[in-house]
Amino acid sequence: MKCQAAMWLCLLLAASCQLSGAQTTLAASSVTETPLPAGCSAAVQSGRRLDLTSPSLTKLANISTASATASCPHLCCGQPRCRLAVLEGDECVLLACGRDGCDTLPKRHRSHKQKVWLISWERSAAELPATAALLASDSSSASPPPSPSRDATGQPCEPSVSAACPPSQQCEPLPDRPEAGVCRCPPGQVLGEGGQCGPPAAAAASTEPPPPTVSTAAPLAVRVVNKTITLPESDVRLEAVVDPPPADGESYTYMWQLLPEVSTPVADGASMSDAAQAQFKLRHLTAGVYVFQLDVEGRHSLGRTVANVTVKPAPRVNQPPVAVVSPVNQTLYLPNSKALLEGSDSTDDLPSDQLVYNWEVVAAPLTWPGQELPRAATLQLENLTPGNYTIRLTVEDAEHLSSSADAHIIVLKEVDYAPQANAGEDVVVYLPTNAVTLYGNASTDDKGIVSYEWTKAPGSEDRAVDMQDTHKPFLHLSNLEKGVYEFILKVTDSAEHTSTDSVLVVVKSQPNTPPTAVAGKNQTLTLPRTWAVLDGSGSHDNLRVTSWLWEQISGPTTSKIVNSTQPVANATSLTRGLYVFRLTVWDDASNSSALTNVTVIQATNAPPVADAGGDLTVHLPVSVVTLNGSRSSDDVRIVSWKWSRDGSSLAAGRVVGDTDTACSLQLVDMVAGLYRFHLTVTDEQGATARDTVSVVIQEDPYIDSQIRVELDVPFGQWTQAQQEALVRKVALLVPSSGDVQVRLLRWSAEPRTGHLLVELTASETTLSDGAKPQIKMLPGVSVVSALRAHLRSDPSALDHAVLLLDTVTCQNPCSGHGRCDETTRLCVCDRFWTENFFKRLGSDGQANCDWSVLYVIIISFSLVVALGVAVWAAICLLRRRCGSAGVGSGLRRTRRARYTPVSDPEGLQMLPKNGGHSASSLMASETDSESEPLFEAASGRRRPSRNNKRRKRNGVSRPPKAGKKM
Repeated sequence: MKCQAAMWLCLLLAASCQLSGAQTTLAASSVTETPLPAGCSAAVQSGRRLDLTSPSLTKLANISTASATASCPHLCCGQPRCRLAVLEGDECVLLACGRDGCDTLPKRHRSHKQKVWLISWERSAAELPATAALLASDSSSASPPPSPSRDATGQPCEPSVSAACPPSQQCEPLPDRPEAGVCRCPPGQVLGEGGQCGPPAAAAASTEPPPPTVSTAAPLAVRVVNKTITLPESDVRLEAVVDPPPADGESYTYMWQLLPEVSTPVADGASMSDAAQAQFKLRHLTAGVYVFQLDVEGRHSLGRTVANVTVKPAPRVNQPPVAVVSPVNQTLYLPNSKALLEGSDSTDDLPSDQLVYNWEVVAAPLTWPGQELPRAATLQLENLTPGNYTIRLTVEDAEHLSSSADAHIIVLKEVDYAPQANAGEDVVVYLPTNAVTLYGNASTDDKGIVSYEWTKAPGSEDRAVDMQDTHKPFLHLSNLEKGVYEFILKVTDSAEHTSTDSVLVVVKSQPNTPPTAVAGKNQTLTLPRTWAVLDGSGSHDNLRVTSWLWEQISGPTTSKIVNSTQPVANATSLTRGLYVFRLTVWDDASNSSALTNVTVIQATNAPPVADAGGDLTVHLPVSVVTLNGSRSSDDVRIVSWKWSRDGSSLAAGRVVGDTDTACSLQLVDMVAGLYRFHLTVTDEQGATARDTVSVVIQEDPYIDSQIRVELDVPFGQWTQAQQEALVRKVALLVPSSGDVQVRLLRWSAEPRTGHLLVELTASETTLSDGAKPQIKMLPGVSVVSALRAHLRSDPSALDHAVLLLDTVTCQNPCSGHGRCDETTRLCVCDRFWTENFFKRLGSDGQANCDWSVLYVIIISFSLVVALGVAVWAAICLLRRRCGSAGVGSGLRRTRRARYTPVSDPEGLQMLPKNGGHSASSLMASETDSESEPLFEAASGRRRPSRNNKRRKRNGVSRPPKAGKKM
């Protein structure tokens, strides 16, 4: 690889020397007196024009000092990626090449010279051939650069980094890039051998040029003059001059080849000849730059050079633009007073967007007020008056060449044309029909017809006829007689222009024969086709057929007949089976009919498709829920529908009639919950299909705002005026901060009494500045409370006695210890809780669950104990008082004993009534006389003595036996 790089470099330098007439040696000493770093060599060229702003190159660094000539190659050698060092005056530009070599360097038109160093690095010598081709492609002379200064090494550095340069050197920032710098010796010192800075004398004494580079082959100086031609010249010849010329008896071998990577692509038709000769011919070249490489080889010599052929495009000769105006001629009729002219079709060899448009009015009537003309491609003229106009368009290109075109406009006054009368076609009437209508509405005029006039033509004045609407477009004739009538229509326009037309009415007595109806041939269709064309156009009559009518006589289903009153109709929605259609045709006096059959057959049966409709979500209140299965389909027809309820569905809801066997199911009395229904459809062949639909019934979101009012008015006597008055009064009685709206939801008769039962809601609308009206539903509890308050003060506030006023749903919180029963409106209290009867009876009458059962038991027991204690205390107090009163008086009241008969006369004992011991006792009598009455003491307080106990025998008290202790 190193040998190849060295060979390319030698070839480049040899070519440069031949072109300049001087010899250049590939050694660092030929470029600069300061040795370059190891592995780096440089060659110099002068006069190279480069575009330093090319995006394909990378700018590494630049310097602008008096010593740029000495520093430039050193800077490039200090950058591993640098391959080119370009010197423009005092400015050094370093360029970097990519891994695939350097791209083409576009030329830069500069008047001053540039010096270019080609830097060779051993580590990337493979990049040298491409770089050499770039530099050699435009070389014209070569000369060694001026001796560089020895006061800098050229090593790049950063001023902000310490120890960025070798010992004895310092980093000086670049003038245009303060963040970058170059290692330099201190002032008054130069770089000596070994990279050490020292006095100039010592450094010069120690500087020795390195040995020259030795080449094994004798170089040939090959020179080819670059050629530049201008189309249409497309042929060129390149001639090579080799120095030294070949020796006697020897010759050089020439090889010309195109370098496609740096050349313009060759067009089809281009050719080259004599590629192995010193003179190389090229033909049919197109515009571009072509780079050719010439290799010259002798017996012990080698040479190479590069030549450019530049083909310039043919010089362009500017042509004047072509002005085009459209339309060129146009005629306008007032009241149209506008005209549009378009000049955008004008052309030029330069870009058309650079054209300048100038409009000019060459001729115009004096009555035209004129207008400002724009400098644009489109011109619109307005307020034109009658006359001739000539408008000129002049277009001018960027080089001020121009051309013009004229447009002509004729504006004419408004013309009023005469009307055209049209009395219609001749009419033939057959008796007994003796009336006809003549139509003159087809008459026309450009401004409109102002009057019509119908008259009899000469020769028909004596014929009897009744004429009506003779000054209208339609003339009605009646009581015609057999013969020929001629009528003349005269029309007049607004300019008093007239026009006439005549029409004949022929009245004949020819007898009329019935028409003949032809319904067409019988047809057979195969499903899935479900339509048939009914053609009755073959029907005819001796005079004319006035109307047609298609009807279905029989069939498995009722079809739909499209255009049933036309000769050709279309029967649709057919299914399997036989259809019979009848065609009836009429003439002016009679009619006739014909039948045709359409047979629909089925080759194969396809199962039906069940469609129960989409899932539904319904909010209460809802009167009827409908499930639509009519979109179910079959290739023939569906014969049965069956709706069934899923086992997981709620059982609430009642089917209306027999809708569960129809295509649409209707349900009433639905409650909130989830319902699922199945639809099963069956076709004529017994094939079935099934679909499921879900219905979600949700509670009314405003159920808590609904109230129920029962009025003492029979439902059958309730009027609309009373209903509107009720709505207004409720709205007035409900307190609100906004506008109150009352909506009646439903009204019905109370089942038991037949009184009017009304359900309604109240809402309020509030307005704010710039905001949307806000509608808010009022709570039912607050509405009921407000109405009850007004009714307590004025029972006739609603014009009728109110029997019931409550919310639709029971909203009693039951003191938070129970739930409200919707039927009884009573509280069902939780366990261990009961109702406070005192609060209900004495306060608002609302059920509650205020009392705890435990507290009631404790309080009740406490009250019973307290009551017992109070009674006992009262009794004790009374006894004490009574006892003290008896002793103080010293008197004892002796009660008289009272006696009552006893049922047992045996062992009768007389006791005082108060149970005490009496002074005498009535003992049992030993007599057997039954006439003696027996008595017993009847005392309320009877205390038998413990010492006088008696035994009872058979319910009679007897004295104890002797010897027994009492």
